[in-house]
Amino acid sequence: MNSSGQPTYIDDRAEVSSAAVIGAGCRIWDWTKVRENVRIGDGVSIGQGCYIDHDVVIGDRCKIQNGVNLYHGVTLGDEVFIGPSVTFTNDRFPRADEDRQQTWPTWVRDNASIGANVTIVCGVEIG
Repeated sequence: MNSSGQPTYIDDRAEVSSAAVIGAGCRIWDWTKVRENVRIGDGVSIGQGCYIDHDVVIGDRCKIQNGVNLYHGVTLGDEVFIGPSVTFTNDRFPRADEDRQQTWPTWVRDNASIGANVTIVCGVEIG
């Protein structure tokens, strides 16, 4: 439980890797997938239908609305708000016929807010 006494809640229809670290007092709603080595801080709310890729870091008390995609390389600071249907990219030069693993990191600093339906290019710092 967190300081407000709320236990962590993970909806039965969410898929959370056993290798993910979930903080106290979090809420992870239905149809959300959290992959391996994700670190989620205390008091985080993740809405319906989100995808949290491997090795993503989410700080304390963040609110992630429905339909958000956080791909490998994304780090959110504390108290970040991500509006519905936001997508973070991690490849500056995607090509269908290439199998490459190079990604660029993206940082969203403490207390930043990103509105609905935004696509964030990789390799930037927000906030």
